[in-house]
Amino acid sequence: MFQKCIIILSSATICFLLGCGSIIYYPYLESLSDRQRAVIDMFDPSARPCVPANVFSFPIPMKRFEKIIQFWEETFVITPTWTKVKKRMDKNKETD
Repeated sequence: MFQKCIIILSSATICFLLGCGSIIYYPYLESLSDRQRAVIDMFDPSARPCVPANVFSFPIPMKRFEKIIQFWEETFVITPTWTKVKKRMDKNKETD
């Protein structure tokens, strides 16, 4: 089975795994580790037809998510840049 994860930050990883491995198994392993990284996935060509064209999966271990929520007001989601990105995402939803 082809499996490849590329660590891009200490807090996230991009995985090239089979569909179930990327959205269930690898995030589960991260939840058991000290790192608690989020996983950016759904790159499996056989799984891509099952999701909209501009959609990927971003599972986050609960402990990491709780930490993010504590600092929500200090994250990118309160910036003007995020507002622009969100508008573009909303526009893409309308055309899908």
